[in-house]
Amino acid sequence: MAGSSRRSRCRTARENRANVALGFAALAPYLDRSPHFGTITGRYGNRIAGAAFTLDGKRCELVANDGRNSLHGGPEGFGRRVWRRARCAGDGEVGVALT
Repeated sequence: MAGSSRRSRCRTARENRANVALGFAALAPYLDRSPHFGTITGRYGNRIAGAAFTLDGKRCELVANDGRNSLHGGPEGFGRRVWRRARCAGDGEVGVALT
């Protein structure tokens, strides 16, 4: 799956479990026309105005993918990549590794 969360199961008022994540049922719509549902933020989230910023006096230019702005990591942001995932667990913690 692309770098987006497709499932978030929560208990309902009647103690049932329901998927409350907004998204698509298949991979293709995420790659073709994703509105960034559940997207992994990656290097930056939101819009960078003018698709450029200055860091330590050096101007850094990005690819514009939202009009003149760069949105959610650009056209090849983390949410547009297909990742392999593996569950990670340790002393009192759990996580996921993406490669």
